[in-house]
Amino acid sequence: MAIPAEKNGYTFADYLTWDGGQRAELINGEALLMAPPSTAHQLICMELARQLANYLEGKRCKVLPAPFAVRLFEQAGERPEDVRTVVEPDLSVV
Repeated sequence: MAIPAEKNGYTFADYLTWDGGQRAELINGEALLMAPPSTAHQLICMELARQLANYLEGKRCKVLPAPFAVRLFEQAGERPEDVRTVVEPDLSVV
């Protein structure tokens, strides 16, 4: 399923129904489609991921590459219908 027609603000619940082949982020309820990354971008991300993973070896943190949805500004007890900002950083350290 593609991103549905424009409406007055999307939520994480909407985001979960969209086609996995189309990458998008939500910023304050606005859907922003993401272009595919360039080769140079991917090479830089891979090198950063490699170096971070090497540094974090044996530590509690892990490096996660995109796609990895991060829900921002979520409060305890909120439901997916309440969350209006979801991003996909190139790299996340969790």
